[in-house]
Amino acid sequence: MNETNLIIQNRLREATVSLERANLIICDETWKCDSSVPPFSSIQLVLQGEGTICIDETTIHPTSGQLYLLPAYTNQAFFTDIHNPYRTYYCHFEITC
Repeated sequence: MNETNLIIQNRLREATVSLERANLIICDETWKCDSSVPPFSSIQLVLQGEGTICIDETTIHPTSGQLYLLPAYTNQAFFTDIHNPYRTYYCHFEITC
């Protein structure tokens, strides 16, 4: 194992994860945001639906079965298709080392 991997591994052992909230959500037309920079990270598992997520300069279109990460302190924008809204499990959390 190289030195970088050892450093990362040791830092992860020291990490503390604080769960902000977690839930199942059906994202209707009100689930949208033109711009946000949240102080927490999010992981979402898409169960069904379509939409768009923008993270800084990257645009993604997660689909059913995909898991994605929204890192804390990144510029985020998102919306769902009102005819085929997202249904997702999400988890908002903070991680510190």
